[in-house]
Amino acid sequence: MRRGRYGHGYKFNHPLASEASKVVLRCYASHGVGYGKDPTYNSAIRILAINAQRETRWVDGFYCAYERFVCLEPIGDEWRRLGYVQADASEPWGQMDAVDPALAQFDSLPACDSASRSFPGAAR
Repeated sequence: MRRGRYGHGYKFNHPLASEASKVVLRCYASHGVGYGKDPTYNSAIRILAINAQRETRWVDGFYCAYERFVCLEPIGDEWRRLGYVQADASEPWGQMDAVDPALAQFDSLPACDSASRSFPGAAR
């Protein structure tokens, strides 16, 4: 039995950022505070997307159901959800995580637009 892993090889206790980090972004990280703490139903959010080259971008979206994040603009399958913030800048789960994109465990991050093309509410 492997300890300290779940899903697609995620390693627990892996730092989200360090003192040596050159780029630090604030969000409810998918592997931090945002894990298991979803936004309120049908709330407007900004999704922090990351690709395999560690490029990041903010995408407007909303949360529509259990683990259903929807991007309001088309975004390719190569983007993953590093985290999210509330569009109104509120902090419902308290202090946000400091995240360094270079330290992200990209292969175990969820899809950026988890609603996919088949979900009727997805803006495509």
